Amino acid sequence: MEDRLPDINIKVDTSPEEFINRIMQIASNKKELLVNLTRDHLGSEDMIFLNIELISEMVHNGLLGQIISDAKLQHIVNIEVRSRKWNPDPPTYEVYVKAAKTIFENLLKEYNKEYESKYRINIQTKNALEPKLPPKAHQVFRIFEVLANKDCLHPLDWQRFYNFIHHCFSHKVKISEDDVYRLLVSAGFTEQKADHISDIFHHGIRILKRRP
Repeated sequence: MEDRLPDINIKVDTSPEEFINRIMQIASNKKELLVNLTRDHLGSEDMIFLNIELISEMVHNGLLGQIISDAKLQHIVNIEVRSRKWNPDPPTYEVYVKAAKTIFENLLKEYNKEYESKYRINIQTKNALEPKLPPKAHQVFRIFEVLANKDCLHPLDWQRFYNFIHHCFSHKVKISEDDVYRLLVSAGFTEQKADHISDIFHHGIRILKRRP
């Protein structure tokens, strides 16, 4: 099962654009970094992208970090990391976080020293990325999980899973097909079976939504 990758951001006291311009000046003095600034008008939103490529990187091919300023966010810049070829591919949570720190930690240290600030990289925890059910929905899912024959679901197992689908629909539980897949794998189902059962969850919810 592939890891979910975290949201990463930096909270700033200045305007995001000023922060990006300052970081760009610091990064531009590094021989190992290739820096490029672009602006994009996506609909009515003005976004700024500072692309920082680590040209000396040997583990990943074309490792690129982005600092993204969204006009809707006044004191937050988002960070994303990309690579033409990750090692491993796809990257694990730990690999992605390490790559982000490799590109941005030293730059931020220099920024803090030069501008007497205390900015830090905020990284979503691995646990926070995992799906969480409300207490009652968790209880309904646990009944299915504990009693299910995970090698070959019995008709009664399916009925308990349908109960879970109906509960999520009737109580407007916000849960995606991928969330259900991850819950099933964590419960001991194979990835193949989890994929099949979560697909049934998806279709079940859609059928209930179309009901008169």
